Amino acid sequence: MSSPQNLNIIDVMKFVMSISVIGIHSYIFGPEQFPLLLNYVVMTAVSFFITTSGYLYYRNKENLKQVPWGKLGWKYFKLYFIWVAIYLPLILYGLKSNGCGAIENIGVFVYNLLVTGSNPYSYHLWYLLAVGVACFIMYILAKSHISLFNIWILGLTLILVAYFAMRNQGAFGNMFRTIFETGNNGLTYGLGAFATGMMLTRISTHKRVIATCLFLIGLALFKYDQPFSALCGGASIFLLCSTINLKEHAIYCHLRALSSWVYFIHMYFVFIIMSCIIRGWLPNNRYEGWLIATVCSVMASVVIVVTHISY
Repeated sequence: MSSPQNLNIIDVMKFVMSISVIGIHSYIFGPEQFPLLLNYVVMTAVSFFITTSGYLYYRNKENLKQVPWGKLGWKYFKLYFIWVAIYLPLILYGLKSNGCGAIENIGVFVYNLLVTGSNPYSYHLWYLLAVGVACFIMYILAKSHISLFNIWILGLTLILVAYFAMRNQGAFGNMFRTIFETGNNGLTYGLGAFATGMMLTRISTHKRVIATCLFLIGLALFKYDQPFSALCGGASIFLLCSTINLKEHAIYCHLRALSSWVYFIHMYFVFIIMSCIIRGWLPNNRYEGWLIATVCSVMASVVIVVTHISY
């Protein structure tokens, strides 16, 4: 299998996608709707991250048992609970603001903590829970000698089931929404996106053609609100990036660290900017809010990374 000498471009794209995640949450700042293409790219961001994780953990591997799935799962769960603790002040504020009683809020918090990964003002943390769950599912299925292709098909099937269940008004749809609330979780989305990244390691030729086709198919699916749109978009962007070599430079390691910090801390700045808009201190504009949140998140991340390097 041929592969580029490095994946430095992926570190660049991770940084871009971390800013795109801020764009996802920028709906809070104003009523403006993004143009179709921008909205599509922004909405593929989390899929890109999950797909990238699957690719990076499985590249250069010949079989599923070569990957320490259990250790990886625990790693993501630990990160998830650490970041939930960091966001706990905002989570508690959001729960208190919903007008429900303490017992009900505790139930909502525990449910979101264990199932959706999306408590108030910490919605983006579902990525960590999804990858952790996907790794543990991979651990179980690898022990059962199930092939990667069959796991991938299972993951895609679960995505499809979740898509129709979320739109079904009958008993099945009601039961699904009661259990999962959303299709964005480790079981019904994480496994499929993660396995897709692993499958991309097997593509060695015609990457640009395949990536272009996937991107256009995903765009059409997104326009008409069909399943697999974000998955196609995230996979296509990653696949296209994997064809590009950039010369080695320390900046890419720094960008990798910056993208992680921007992704994980940005909701604090989103909350602050939202509060300023509510008080009339900032204009009610989605684009301006996105820009301000991005600048604040990047600046704070730079300080954190530089401080870490200094020590």
